[in-house]
Amino acid sequence: MALVILYNIGDLSLLSKAIAYPGITESGRIRFDGQVDVKYGLPLDFFIKVGITVNYDNRSVTTASDTDYIFQTSFAWEL
Repeated sequence: MALVILYNIGDLSLLSKAIAYPGITESGRIRFDGQVDVKYGLPLDFFIKVGITVNYDNRSVTTASDTDYIFQTSFAWEL
């Protein structure tokens, strides 16, 4: 199951995505990936982007965390 929302107002855009899916090799295993990105357009086709991603696995390896967080910042130029 997937849900994607894209919202765009001029120089500001928001992308949010959520995906939940069962494990293929193990019954009862559920995984979830969620992402939120905010992008702001600057002059001369430059932009700043900030995002967070969350990954969840209800049956992860015993030494690993069930939930992982990724925080990302970007400064870039579009062609």
